[in-house]
This record gives sequence, structure tokens and C-alpha cells, in this order.
Amino acid sequence: MAIGLIITAHLILFTSIFSIAWAQQEKGVDDKMLSLEDCIGIAVKRHPDIRSKIAEVNAGKSRVGQSFSSFLPSLDFSSGYSRSEVNQGHSNALSDSRDNYIIGFSLSQNIFDFGRSLSRWRMSKEEARAISYVLNTTGQDIVFELEEEYYSHLKALRLEKVNQEAFASAELHLKQARGFYEAGTRPKIDVARAEVDVSNAKVDLIKAENGVRLSKVRLDNAMGLSEPVSYQIKDDLEFKTSDYQIDEILSLAYMNRPELLELEAGLKAMSHNIDLCRQEHFPKLTARFYYNWEGESTPLDREWKAGVTLDIPIFSGLDTSYKLSEARDNWRGAKARIEGLKLQIRKEVEQALLSLREAEEMLSATEIAVEQAKENLRLAEGRYDVGLATIIDLTDARVLLLDAETDRIHALCDHKIAGALIERAVGTIPFSISNLELRTED
Repeated sequence: MAIGLIITAHLILFTSIFSIAWAQQEKGVDDKMLSLEDCIGIAVKRHPDIRSKIAEVNAGKSRVGQSFSSFLPSLDFSSGYSRSEVNQGHSNALSDSRDNYIIGFSLSQNIFDFGRSLSRWRMSKEEARAISYVLNTTGQDIVFELEEEYYSHLKALRLEKVNQEAFASAELHLKQARGFYEAGTRPKIDVARAEVDVSNAKVDLIKAENGVRLSKVRLDNAMGLSEPVSYQIKDDLEFKTSDYQIDEILSLAYMNRPELLELEAGLKAMSHNIDLCRQEHFPKLTARFYYNWEGESTPLDREWKAGVTLDIPIFSGLDTSYKLSEARDNWRGAKARIEGLKLQIRKEVEQALLSLREAEEMLSATEIAVEQAKENLRLAEGRYDVGLATIIDLTDARVLLLDAETDRIHALCDHKIAGALIERAVGTIPFSISNLELRTED
């Protein structure tokens, strides 16, 4: 019972310390203005999928060390005790009992194994490189998702702003309609229509405000934040022209895409595996040294042995041959997957480039539409003031401006995401993990 209480107390203490530490980390984000780079840094440090891949990379490095150990000598220590009794055959005879002690060391060193150890070590290094590219793939996917959510949140904030302006404009028009009605220059229906417009604008504003809350939840999740945190994000939805050339970004994609680099590293590992399977047909030469103390009583007798062992494989039931055939087929399959991935990369790059061009053209068109809609609303308000336009004309002009501004915001966001999509297709998404983080991340 006492032990159980002690364990429970330690668990409570550990949980409290962990909660305090995590709360302090979350507090570091609270009430800050975060740029896209800041959000990426938070995601790299906190996202659980990245931490999982970091652990796999570290495990791969440990396997490289394991394979290198075959170049080094092996030293073992052993000790034992045994007791035996010998009876001479009749019941009255005395039995002879003996105690036996043994203590010893054994040392073995691989002298030459026809490249097995070297091939195994090289294979583990390429496999570790492949795992590091898996980490890069995961990181770029997470950062790309973060960029999508970042710009989606900015889009939601801007939509909230234009809907607030539209709601304020609808209230102003209602105030004007009531004034004209009280003055007797406008009918009651203008007031009723303006009231409906205010209600519709309020509904749109509520939807926009909820869109901000939903987009923030998705952004928190993309950064790996476990609890809601209050912060602001920097608005960088400004338009920047791009000058991408298909041939240039394709060559960059073939050099940088981590999925392609992963397959190429895996292909090299398979080549070394083929060498390893082929080398299993050859003999191995090993040196061994033993030094033992053994006897029934002290001082124990000392004995040492030294020698060289040559192991020659003669027949293994064709196991080695089948392993070599399997390794070659795996290599051919990996090479075909590389060619297939290059086709996929080319398609992704071309689609991303077309999406960017479309977003740029849409953005230019929406900017013109916004200016025209503002001028249309200004003219409608002027005509309504002098009695030359109806409340319906005024409502149509306000809705037209809201639609034009909404389309422009969508085009801005689409343009930013299309730019990020090109970076993802090319493999230049800003993601990196330092060697220190790889060693110390737990």
C-alpha cells in the first residue's frame, strides 16, 4: 500500500511539472504577432508527426552504428561453476564429489569476409539517408498544409472585414431610407427593403466571423498547438509577380523533391544489398583468442587458445541464390518507381504552374472589378440621394461591391497557395531540422 501511494504521488508530481512546462511553452505564443515564418518554426518544433519522423531518423543512424560494429573486435567475458558426484556402484561406497570453476575471456576479430561488412554498412547508410528524406517529405507536407491554413485564416479575416463594411453600409442605407421616408420623399417599401438588406448583411457577417474562428482552429492544429492560444498573424496577402520557367523548375524538382531522393537512396541501398547477397557465396576468415582459468580449487589452471577460422559456404538449400534473385527484382522495381515518380512530379509542376497563372489572371480581373464596383456604388448612392435611383439599385450596387471584394480576396489567397504549391512540387518548401535537434529530440 505504501509503495502504491509513493508511485501515485510521483505520477501526480510528474504530471504537474509536465503541464506547467507545456503551459509555459504555449504562453510563449500567446498574444504575439506571428508571421508565416514564425508559424512554420512553431510547427517544426511541436508537430507530433515531425517528432515521430525525427525518432525514426535517429533510429536509422543507430542502425548505421550497429552495422559498423562488424569492423571492430568483439570481447566477451564468461564465468561458471559446476558440481559433480561420482558413485562407485554399491550403496556402501563413498561418492566422489568435485567442484569446477571456470573464468575466461574470448576475443574475436573479422579479418576478411569478401566485403560483407562493407556492403552491410553502406546499405545501412543509404537506408538512413532514405529515412531522412522521409522526414523531409513529412515536414514539407506539414509546412505546406500550414501555409494553406495560414492564408485561409488571412482570407477569413479579410472576408470578416469586408462583411463588416458591408453591414455598416447597409445600416447607413437604412438610415437614409428612413430619413427620406420621414421627409415624405420615399415610400415605406424602401425602408422595408433596407431593413431586409441589414438583416442579410448581418447573417453574412455572422458567417464570416464563424469562418475566422474555424480557420484559426485549423491553423492551431497545423502548428501542432494542443490548446487554443490567442495570437495575431501578419497580413502578407499582397500580390507579387512571378517568373517561373517550366524547364528550370522541373530541373529543380528532380534535384530537390525528397520523395525522389528517398527512392534514389533506397535504390543505392538495394544495390549494396545485391552485393551483400552475392558475397554470401564466398568464405569468411575470422581470428579468435581465448584465455581461461579453470580448475577444482585455487589456484586455477590457466589456458589460452588462439587461432584462425575459415568458414566456406558449400550448400544452403539455394537460400542465398533466391535472396540474390529477390534483391535484384526489388532493385528493378525501385528503378521503375523512380521513373513513375518523375512523371508524377512533372504533372504536379505543370498543374501548379497553370494554377499560379490562373490565379494571377483572376487577381488582375478582380482588382479591376473592385474599382468598377466602388464607382458603381458611388454613383448609385448619388443617384439615390437625388431621387434618380431606387433602393433596389442601391442594394444591387452594395452586393456587387461585396461580391467583387470577396472574389479579390479569394484570388489573393489562391495566388499565395498556388505559389506554395509550386514550392511543394519543386521540393523547396522551407523546412529544415538541424543536427542538434535530431540528436536531442526525445
